[in-house]
Amino acid sequence: MRLNVDQFRRGFVELEELAVQDRPDSEADLPLLAARAFAEHTDPVNGGLGRAPKFPNPSCLDLMLRVYARAREPGLLKSVQVTLDRMGAGGIYDHLGGGFARYSVDERWAVPHFEKMLYDNGQLVRLYADAYRLTGQPSWRRIFEQTIEYVQRDLSHPQGGFFASEDADSEGEEGRFYVWTPEQIHAVLGSQDGDFACRALGVTEQGNFEAGRTVLHRAVELDAAEQVRLDAVREALLAARTRRVRPSRDENIIASWNALMIEGLCAAYQATGTAQYLQAARKAADFIAAAMTMPGGGVHRTWRDGTAGVGGFLDDYAVLANALLDLYESCFDAGYLSRANPAGGSDCREFLGKWSLLHPGRRRAAGASAASAL
Repeated sequence: MRLNVDQFRRGFVELEELAVQDRPDSEADLPLLAARAFAEHTDPVNGGLGRAPKFPNPSCLDLMLRVYARAREPGLLKSVQVTLDRMGAGGIYDHLGGGFARYSVDERWAVPHFEKMLYDNGQLVRLYADAYRLTGQPSWRRIFEQTIEYVQRDLSHPQGGFFASEDADSEGEEGRFYVWTPEQIHAVLGSQDGDFACRALGVTEQGNFEAGRTVLHRAVELDAAEQVRLDAVREALLAARTRRVRPSRDENIIASWNALMIEGLCAAYQATGTAQYLQAARKAADFIAAAMTMPGGGVHRTWRDGTAGVGGFLDDYAVLANALLDLYESCFDAGYLSRANPAGGSDCREFLGKWSLLHPGRRRAAGASAASAL
């Protein structure tokens, strides 16, 4: 099966390359131009786009990565590499429990707004997995696998769906659950491992957060033996952290956000061959089919505590259709392919109102207006 997947992917890449080669000179390669623009605006030191507050913007990074795969322009991959490395080393990434916070309040990814969103983590799992598959960078595999661990441990419904988010606050204080002092580290680990953890994770008496506390981050480069040691230290600190008061969790299950996580799990499976990731993706998709499908067809946007909410929005249909296609490409179960067609086809007729750009007449009018402006 894995061989078949690789053959399909090589075929798609060859078709895309032929399409680009056959494009008339007068027709611009818009994805390439957009990817170059993103690369030009990437922070060369810290990665990411723009200044503080800094958001991951995974779709922009995804475009640069995909265009690099065919164009092989080094600047595109360099922009992706510096961003993935700096985010993965910074405090926006949870170095104990895995997963990414929503954004960083500074340019260096050091101090996050501590809220964790499913839609961010689904997209970032996919991005890091695709980047790992292209480059073989082991640190990126560690990041997406730890992020999957976080989602499965802390955001998973027993029936298969994924909850929406975790708050930034606990005990009335933002970040309290996540930050550490040297005294707290040593209380858990003792003197030698405590000193090592403080050096590796940047915990100092001054701290980088409020009241002398530290948001954990990768402060130094570690060799292979030190990485093994840090993995053991991480488990001990994570176990100690679970005894703290945890931030509240939004237990709504949102169709499009779950679809993004399904895409991430499929990408992780395709990159590693780990069957558990495919099983989790299928379980989530089957939950949506069983609990969130409307009686007359279509999908509900939300589900919580056994009750489905309003009908799906356009992004629910679009992202879910793509996730089901990813599932089909991962396991070749034709049921997912047949479900993807209604998810993106006939059930979307309600979005084709006369004022929508999806309406054929509206598209023709928009095209005529654009032509008259040239």
